[in-house]
Amino acid sequence: MIADPATLLAIARAYPFDIRRDSFLFADGRVDPLERFDPAGRTPVLAIGSNRAPAQLARKFAGLGPGTTIPVTRSRLAGFDVVYSSHFSRYGSVPARLWPVPGVIVEVGVSWLTPAQLQRMHQTEGAANYRYEALADLDLEDEHAGRLTSVMAYVGLRPPLLRHGEPVPLAAIAADGRRGQGLDQPAALAAARDRLAPGADLDSFILQGIACGVTRAQRSDRLSGWFGAEAGRNPAPAVT
Repeated sequence: MIADPATLLAIARAYPFDIRRDSFLFADGRVDPLERFDPAGRTPVLAIGSNRAPAQLARKFAGLGPGTTIPVTRSRLAGFDVVYSSHFSRYGSVPARLWPVPGVIVEVGVSWLTPAQLQRMHQTEGAANYRYEALADLDLEDEHAGRLTSVMAYVGLRPPLLRHGEPVPLAAIAADGRRGQGLDQPAALAAARDRLAPGADLDSFILQGIACGVTRAQRSDRLSGWFGAEAGRNPAPAVT
């Protein structure tokens, strides 16, 4: 079933969706408090954007079968911030990436995935925008696992969205030491529209990108080229 335009626009504007600021257990679409769990056989994968949101997990893992349980633990990562990437998701949002920012401590999550869950997660992460690899030498404090210096992550391949020459943080993501004000998703979409199609109706702009993969890819390339050039440096490792 194809969603109606109002539903598509609501999803696009809602990113990073219903992210939680506590550790939780995603269990067959239900969210339960997380008291303890056995990490054996599970891979810790950094989750900085919508992968911390139960609604997004429900969409990504729909149909995987009964017994799908995913612990998601709350963590604090020093020396980075969560900013907008210069590309568009297939559902119309401007998604997140990690960017090194000295002095900032950002709130993130860690998803503990089984091999089957990890394979499904791979299928939901766009290969043109993210690469799965290990991030090492981190200052990451997890409220269940304690100090972690290395985790797996979906590393961003696009440069960050910039405003006044600086990466734009997600207002929905909590951080200490952040300089400047972040943007919510509607404002980020409007900023991208203003660069690519000044004066265009924002709803029409969003729906065109959702409907046509070629349009979406071309817009992402243009956005990456502009903001990457403005940054004046190569993009650093980043995760979703």
